[in-house]
Amino acid sequence: LIGHAVFLIHQDSLEAKNIFCLLADIAKFNFISLNKYEVIDYLSENFDTKDIGPCILYLEPGDWMRKNENEADINIFQDRLAELISNFELKHPVIFATSAENINDLSPKFRKKGLFDRRFEIAELTLKEKGEKFIKEVGVELCNESINLSYGKVGKLVDAEFNNQRQQGLAIMFLKRLAFKQRRKIDFADLIYIATRGTGEIEDNQIR
Repeated sequence: LIGHAVFLIHQDSLEAKNIFCLLADIAKFNFISLNKYEVIDYLSENFDTKDIGPCILYLEPGDWMRKNENEADINIFQDRLAELISNFELKHPVIFATSAENINDLSPKFRKKGLFDRRFEIAELTLKEKGEKFIKEVGVELCNESINLSYGKVGKLVDAEFNNQRQQGLAIMFLKRLAFKQRRKIDFADLIYIATRGTGEIEDNQIR
């Protein structure tokens, strides 16, 4: 009843991967993540669940998962993956996991009993919650009141300009370095700056 394969509806595949990594840690399972270009080669005929189980195996979304009747190689691989998922080893359990923005990104071939028959959707954070999360990652102590008292406003900006974990990570590190370099607290104008100008750092190269 737990299932052999899990599909997570999520806008950000990196954050989805991190969720499955956390779940593996809680379950005391191994965790392996494959990028979309590794999936087919890794799950070749030499793959054996005994080598990695117990494990949560995260497959980054890509062409391997989509319906494509014109690509023979993709269809052969999908049959192979369906067989691997079906042949669940109780002594060496491997839970296959993937994610996408929409359930229709996953081929109907996989949306069957015994395959990806468990689907979860993470409720999207409110703008206020997004702002609070972003501010905490920057550091509340590094921000002034124009930020710390404006969770909703910060969340709206973050949602519009830095709408995935990669972009938010770059923005967070830029702001941390800015606070350290200029020995001051970050204000909302700094967020506007990186939203319009990006996170590239400009250095004065004048010879002194």
